[in-house]
Amino acid sequence: MEALIATEEQLRKYVMMNADLIQRIEDGFSALSAGKVTMPPIMRLDMPEKHAEVDVKTAYIPGLEGFAVKISPGFFNNHTLGLPSTSGLMVLLSAETGFVKAVLLDNGYLTDVRTGVAGAIATKHLARDSIRTVGVIGTGAQAHYQVRALRLVRSFERLLVYGRSQDHLTQYVHDMSEELGIEVTAEESIEAVIRQSDIVITTTPSHEPLIEAAWLHPGLHITAMGSDAGDFLSSRKDGPSGKMPTENHCCRT
Repeated sequence: MEALIATEEQLRKYVMMNADLIQRIEDGFSALSAGKVTMPPIMRLDMPEKHAEVDVKTAYIPGLEGFAVKISPGFFNNHTLGLPSTSGLMVLLSAETGFVKAVLLDNGYLTDVRTGVAGAIATKHLARDSIRTVGVIGTGAQAHYQVRALRLVRSFERLLVYGRSQDHLTQYVHDMSEELGIEVTAEESIEAVIRQSDIVITTTPSHEPLIEAAWLHPGLHITAMGSDAGDFLSSRKDGPSGKMPTENHCCRT
């Protein structure tokens, strides 16, 4: 049986963030919460001398025609080669025969989209309906995807961002200003972002608390990205450069 092979370019063309995608991922979360999903523990291969890991994930929902297996490498020294830290692919199999139906060479794109949508779903159900200002800590891929997905469930007029790299910060402000058509401002401190925002999204691989309890204010919603990784990378002092640590230290109380 011949399987479809889809490249990252093709997937970017046909798989985009929209209301239908949010509903489908929301349905998946609902099924998981209701105990209707078979989901084994993550299989993980650690490569400490390479500062790398490879995760294999899968799940099955009875009644669906297929299920997927995701292979997600994280090689956290890749930035020294001018390469992204994460990549990977997904394999779609028939739930009736087990035959491969498609190989999705997404290079991490589908994961980025799904992660962004998951943040939006949390906001949809937990944040106030009326907001004006959104704050983002970090300037990487998820700082983009989280905000794009958020626009599907909440309207806002202003975006504040804090990042450690001035070059990345400047680029982020430029890109998101053009994409969203709203005011995007770089702030000099995390505290400034927190105190002015109605919703805050943390998208950094920090091993230390980023937010002080004294900065919080009534009505603030925080989407704190986490991780499902084990503890060998999170215990390293240098830490992964492109992936969240196991313990997402968002706030200090």
